[in-house]
Amino acid sequence: MKESNLSEVQITLLTPFPNTALYNQLKQENRLLTENYWDKCTLFDVNFIPKNFTVTELESNFQQLMQNIYAADTVKERKNKFKQTLKNKINFQS
Repeated sequence: MKESNLSEVQITLLTPFPNTALYNQLKQENRLLTENYWDKCTLFDVNFIPKNFTVTELESNFQQLMQNIYAADTVKERKNKFKQTLKNKINFQS
């Protein structure tokens, strides 16, 4: 995140919505967690079985990533960089 110089970011979990190619693939592979599906299509709930780690590991890693990205000091740092970039652009165009 720091290396990207992005001023803001939104992260979500991969969400295979019904009737999409991803959903159909995961259904065929028996990797959907539930057939009662729409309540888990929040972009923040795991609703499929990952290949390379457990559901719990995915949830934990996602929570850790959110804590890192949205920590107050990290947000403040990005905000300050954005302000400086904006100020530099305004000064350059003047």
